[in-house]
Amino acid sequence: MRTVYASVLDVIPEPSEGASNCFQRLVGVIIDWVEQSYQRKWDILLKLALNGAAIVPAPDHSVLGSSEKAESCDLAIIDWSHPGDPGSELQWNTVCNLARCEDAIQVSVAVRIFSLNTVIKPLTFTIGRPRLIDDILAAVPCFIGKQQIPKSPIDLSAPDVAGFVENTLFSTERPLPVIVISPDVWTGRLEVGTASLQKTLLGFAQVAALRDKWAAFKLTDCLGKELSCYNGAVRLYWPGLEANSNPFDHPLYFADSIRWQAENNHPLDSHLFRLLVGISAFRFSEAPIVRSARSAVEKLKHQHIQQVLAQAKAGGTELQEIETELARAWDEIDQLKRERDQAKEQVSELNANLETQKAAWGTVQQASARSQSPLAATSPKSENQSFDSVADVAAWAKNEFAETLFFLDSAIDSAVDSPYQHPDRVSQLFQALNELVCRWKSEGKLGETWVSALKQRGFDYKDQISKTSLGMYADDYKFIYQGKKRLIENHVTIGAKQADSCLSVHWFRDDKNKVLVIGSCGRHGTNTSS
Repeated sequence: MRTVYASVLDVIPEPSEGASNCFQRLVGVIIDWVEQSYQRKWDILLKLALNGAAIVPAPDHSVLGSSEKAESCDLAIIDWSHPGDPGSELQWNTVCNLARCEDAIQVSVAVRIFSLNTVIKPLTFTIGRPRLIDDILAAVPCFIGKQQIPKSPIDLSAPDVAGFVENTLFSTERPLPVIVISPDVWTGRLEVGTASLQKTLLGFAQVAALRDKWAAFKLTDCLGKELSCYNGAVRLYWPGLEANSNPFDHPLYFADSIRWQAENNHPLDSHLFRLLVGISAFRFSEAPIVRSARSAVEKLKHQHIQQVLAQAKAGGTELQEIETELARAWDEIDQLKRERDQAKEQVSELNANLETQKAAWGTVQQASARSQSPLAATSPKSENQSFDSVADVAAWAKNEFAETLFFLDSAIDSAVDSPYQHPDRVSQLFQALNELVCRWKSEGKLGETWVSALKQRGFDYKDQISKTSLGMYADDYKFIYQGKKRLIENHVTIGAKQADSCLSVHWFRDDKNKVLVIGSCGRHGTNTSS
């Protein structure tokens, strides 16, 4: 028997309802799911009672429901088996455990399949999320660990990215993978629908979409090129991501590959669903609240058996009652043995699959290692060149954006002198400035403040330098333009602290010619902290 779907949900009841009432309501949700499934798929009217007796609604069908209570714990179990679609030669088994221990509630759902015939050929089947999961998520607030199960994708603009990286991607308490979708750098189009992907991966991942290329630039700034996601690509970030993580551990799907796979009936959402479901099934084990409730119930049963035996010794119990209790105990032992044997078979199968996947993934890693970096492989050259120095960036931008950005000799000299170690980030700033000046030229106005426009592109813009710096070091911010010495205060500072991790670009807005005059592109100007 092979586990093909598994999910564990932590339920936090509303305070007004309480855990006990919430548990009983969820019992009703589960019973409705089974009964409605029979009505819808087989046109069978079924009335399910959790009394420990098996029901056989049709040949090769079996539904066993039980509900038990011990101390402050409740445990409800439904074990449901039925055949697959006609001609599939498969039997499906779904086990749902609902448990309450005091105020804590957990639901576990495991779907398993096995073949009715011994035939050496691949199994053909389609696995989807059981409708029960959607019903439960609609009925109560559900979590995985401390993370509430996300139902909607996240929309990320450039100002949101740094917090998202720190609080979500780098969170040590994150139990779910995060799928980041980036837009095409030219059209802004996403290769994957965010809402439909989030719905497909409900309970298995959080989907986040970068709003534009500036958000993608900011993600690159926060994570570095090798871990970033850009130009229509989609990336899966596993829990445990760190700044120095191996990029090959976090799969990257390029836009061209996504399109090709979709055209050949292998859409990315189906691939990711199968991937995450397979991993969830592999890692599935009995949920801790379910285990605690089961332990409490078994302890109570054991105490009851001891009482029966003690009464038997004293001659106060009928032989029939003793035989009934012993028969029930042997039945439970047989069931545990079957579950143990199934677990052994599953571990053996999964180990074999794991070795196969390791070999295949090793081949992929070798091929990827020989290719270009993810961003260089997918980004238009003029939009995302990789630069070796700030001087290279200044020379490129001076030529590329000659109609919008005018570089003074002082800007080139400061760029040559700059030891800043992230020149690609400087190129992104010049791209942003060029884009804004093009709008300024074509529309006659920017339509928003420079602060707002640059913030949406991931840059912190200042109109002025501080009064202290102006009073003490004004000459450091004055440059010759059109024969006049001008104070050039408009600036963006990237990074902080040392010169190799901090850079400032200062410019002057020439309103008559609608160009930005770049006076400096290098070390931060002198201030009281310098």
